Amino acid sequence: MGLSRHAAWPWLISTGPGHGPNLALRAGAVARGITGDTFEWSPSTFLWTLLLAIYASTTWRALRLFAIKRSWFYAGILVLIAMQLYDINFTLFCLFQPACPAANWVLDYLACMINMVLFSIMNLQRYRQLAGSLWPRVTTILWISTILFSIYWIAFMIYGWVFVARNNYFGDDQVYQLFAAGYLFDAALNTALSLAFLVRLQHLTRANHLRRTGFNKYMLRAQTLLIVEAGTLTVANLIHLFDATFDPLWLLVYFSQSVRMSAYCALLQLLTKIMVQRLPTSPTAAATNNTESHLASSITTSSQGGGQSSSGGGTTARAPGSLLKPSNGPAVGHAPSVRIVEVVEK
Repeated sequence: MGLSRHAAWPWLISTGPGHGPNLALRAGAVARGITGDTFEWSPSTFLWTLLLAIYASTTWRALRLFAIKRSWFYAGILVLIAMQLYDINFTLFCLFQPACPAANWVLDYLACMINMVLFSIMNLQRYRQLAGSLWPRVTTILWISTILFSIYWIAFMIYGWVFVARNNYFGDDQVYQLFAAGYLFDAALNTALSLAFLVRLQHLTRANHLRRTGFNKYMLRAQTLLIVEAGTLTVANLIHLFDATFDPLWLLVYFSQSVRMSAYCALLQLLTKIMVQRLPTSPTAAATNNTESHLASSITTSSQGGGQSSSGGGTTARAPGSLLKPSNGPAVGHAPSVRIVEVVEK
């Protein structure tokens, strides 16, 4: 996410057809940048250091959880962090340098595409496994939107590569406006996905009256993390809507990305605690239990081995590919090919 190629509203700062943003804004960005002949304390240095610390913490958490859970969600988080870090360092240390290799421009288009498409797919998958079978129409709309979003970013990446090959610089005003459209699409799509997921979590809070101690606390934390995840980038983009010169290096947007990834990883970990709650064994509750178990199986696997059971329904484990059965009901569906553990409070 560069200086003005990421400006969600580049027409506010452009001076007409040309090869980039206006020169005053570019000069101001370079003067406020991190690189230089001497060290000078600046807000840019502070934010860059802070977001690196957040990324380091999130990376450690994702690595640890991936080693335990073996979930592709955590592997996806690691890929997203790598793409975002490349984009950040490209913008701060290469984009404004005269000797910046063209290969770095090409790689940045690729990194931006992977970052956008992969996160939207992960967000959709998270929603689909919790509420996809219960809200089929909403799920279909979100599927179509995600596919169109992915096609847009792949096509734009190819367009950017062609532009670099023909013109030997990163982008012009038209490229910046295409970036702007892509980021507005990202904000709308992922906000819709997060809101749908939030509504479903609130429904579970009302429906699950057989809660263990602390269930409401878990749900409140999950809803808070979801709001942080969806709201940080929206706020950062709104800042640029009203004053594009306030943050010329887009470090607030980068910082918002790091916060979003941290909240997303923490939310996945929290969902593993929520999904072990026992629901009522009515037909509606059984369907909900099945849906939740699918989500739990994607974000957590058993840390216990074998098919153990305790008297009174303590802990049961089912082999991969077997039918998932509630404690007091019939089989409700096929479990994914991972081990599922259902914890029932005595």
